[in-house]
Amino acid sequence: MYQKSPKKKDKIGNTILSLVQGEYKRDYYLIYIILFFVNFLYQNHK
Repeated sequence: MYQKSPKKKDKIGNTILSLVQGEYKRDYYLIYIILFFVNFLYQNHK
């Protein structure tokens, strides 16, 4: 399970997770694709 964390990028991830769960409850793999993509972008734009 995705655990909540006080880190800034994890707060972004938690927000996206919450939004995505509402629309894609059956497609959990999309959550992980989106979180991975956001994390990848965040790492590259520090």
